Amino acid sequence: MCWWAVTGGGTIEVVADLSEPTVERRGFLVGSLLAAAALVHPTAPPLRFVTARAGSTRIGMADAEAITSTAEHYRRLGNRLGGGMIREQVVRFVHGEATRALHGDYTQDTGRALFSAVAQATRLAGSMAAEVGRHALAQRYYVQAFNLAMHADDRRYAAEVLTHASRLAVQNSQAAMDERDAHHNARHAVGLVRAAREVGAGATPVLTTQLHAVEARGLALLGDRAATTAAVDAALRAFDRTDPAREPAWLGYYSRTELYGELGQGLRDVGCPNRAVGMIEQALAGTDPWRTRSRAFAQTDLAMAYLAQGELEAAVSAAGTAVDIAEPVASQRIFDRLAVLRRRLPRHPRVAELDRRIGGLGTPVKTRWETSVR
Repeated sequence: MCWWAVTGGGTIEVVADLSEPTVERRGFLVGSLLAAAALVHPTAPPLRFVTARAGSTRIGMADAEAITSTAEHYRRLGNRLGGGMIREQVVRFVHGEATRALHGDYTQDTGRALFSAVAQATRLAGSMAAEVGRHALAQRYYVQAFNLAMHADDRRYAAEVLTHASRLAVQNSQAAMDERDAHHNARHAVGLVRAAREVGAGATPVLTTQLHAVEARGLALLGDRAATTAAVDAALRAFDRTDPAREPAWLGYYSRTELYGELGQGLRDVGCPNRAVGMIEQALAGTDPWRTRSRAFAQTDLAMAYLAQGELEAAVSAAGTAVDIAEPVASQRIFDRLAVLRRRLPRHPRVAELDRRIGGLGTPVKTRWETSVR
């Protein structure tokens, strides 16, 4: 199976194949997602934008809107329950919509809206793959989501996809046991978000904010304090220019809470724990109770920030709360982040029980579907 296609129809076909249940038995190895961003380079094969198509199934704008609404519903469910609980439904949803688009009958305008909508669903499928620890598969979904957005001439959403890919690289950098791997993934994260900035020309204030914030996280892991704080300040300035009425609906999730959470992580990792604690505490205070996964992330990040301050008691308390929140949530990403915290904790009697509890969460998250196809 090829991992990218010059035509929109070819990309949709890849997405449909990628979302087949049988694909879960295969192992995918994907090269750098920068290769996807390279599709917009002048020397790359020209992308063909979506045009009108005559097919067996009539598709209208309402169908595209239904896809984006359903994807948003699944995104919210994933935040409440964890991606391991709903990934099966998301993958089947993406497969069904991609297959329908292959045989669709639509105008050019509808086709572009359709491809942009399927891009959003495909990106969500990538995030769900990351939720259960399938990072190579997640990258493959991100490549196809990027391609679909580009075929739809939705460059802003293409940039959004690359920011999610950058976050995955940040996660891999933090989890890496080898220093060289950590550095490589951090550089990869920065490269992806800078490619996103080139792709998303004319970015809105919220998208610009997100690009600076995600770049700050990568730069922090590279140890560049000056560049990290500059990116943090640029993100804050961009967010101050925000006008929600002018932002795309798919960016509605990125609030000041999300921003402070990301900036706090970057500041913590670059050696500014006091400022980091303040931002992460504000992010946690602004997180809705139903967003279980986000609250578990924020509590874990707060524990690591306290630890960076040298406040062991506060770190252990915050981490204990994070474990309480994480236990019923099917998210390998949460368990991986807690594992990073566990490695940073000192040997201390106060830590022993917390260490045991975090260790008990280390079982890889599997969906019922993944277990059944093995």
